[in-house]
Amino acid sequence: MKKIVKKSLLWLFLLLLAFFIWLPADNYTAYPIRFLSNQDTLSGVLNVPENLPKDSLTLLIFVHGDGALPANAHGYYEPIWRHLAAKGVATLAWDKKGVGASQGNWLSQDMEARAQEVRDALKYVRTSQKWRFSKIGVIGFSQGGWVLPLLNHHSKAQLSFMIIVSGAVNWRQQSNYLTTQRLKREGKSTYEIAKGLAQNKADHQFLLQKKNYEAYVAYERKKQATAGTTPRLMTKERYYFAQKNIQADATEGLKRLQCPVFALFGDKDLNVNFQKSASVYRNIFMKYHPQQCAVKTYANATHSLLKHRHFQKIRPDAIFMWKFWLWGGHAFVPGVLDDIRAFALHQKN
Repeated sequence: MKKIVKKSLLWLFLLLLAFFIWLPADNYTAYPIRFLSNQDTLSGVLNVPENLPKDSLTLLIFVHGDGALPANAHGYYEPIWRHLAAKGVATLAWDKKGVGASQGNWLSQDMEARAQEVRDALKYVRTSQKWRFSKIGVIGFSQGGWVLPLLNHHSKAQLSFMIIVSGAVNWRQQSNYLTTQRLKREGKSTYEIAKGLAQNKADHQFLLQKKNYEAYVAYERKKQATAGTTPRLMTKERYYFAQKNIQADATEGLKRLQCPVFALFGDKDLNVNFQKSASVYRNIFMKYHPQQCAVKTYANATHSLLKHRHFQKIRPDAIFMWKFWLWGGHAFVPGVLDDIRAFALHQKN
């Protein structure tokens, strides 16, 4: 037993040593920022590349996906920040409301409220006496794909470009996709999957009625009593969050965008129906923005555009995060970080 413990401690020591040896040094200076959005003070970071003229930088604003995420998305953004900084692209992100030092509660927001946060961040940057940027763009991840299209006409006045990573199009369709994938993983039959989707439709209709949480609990208990299973209840905050956002759909917003857009998808995405989303994006871009928008799907890429062989996880655990920190930028599929940087740099002011 002692030998096993000693061996485990040795491996842990070597892992930590390798982590600190291989961890790339930051090539930017991180400045803490604070700005006001809907009476809440949000806390974040502005990463400015080192040894470069401060008046000719491109700025890329990061917009989170779902969940209680800090400014760096638990380290996921940092390899992207370093890759961008190497060619003079500054980056900005903030703790979601109620996370870290940010006030408020992100679960109280709908997608329009999140879009307003982006506008407030833009206002903070534009009115700053300390920073001047030649171009400003935004990049949204996953659920951020519902946020960015809501910027619509604001994008022409204030944004040089927009990047959307693994964005779903319609909330209810996305819910159906996740249900289908979950039931398949559980080995359910075609009939059981169809039954699950029918229940999903009923659940959506209930959410659209805007009933209170107590009514939702009663609805779930009755449903599960019939099925003979234990209720799987959303928390009160999550229930109202889903209620606020169940009608989210990016279609009309994508049509109205007035700046260049780059949409990226991975062909091993377990979270979003990449084929359907990419098709919708392409059709809209071809009709409304044929000269300034692009869609690209990356082979063997996860929802986060990581190498699926090593990073395919629905819910990342501690081992996943250790591995990601060790791999850094090498965790991403080939070309994706270069493509993001090139798109940011090649847009006109």
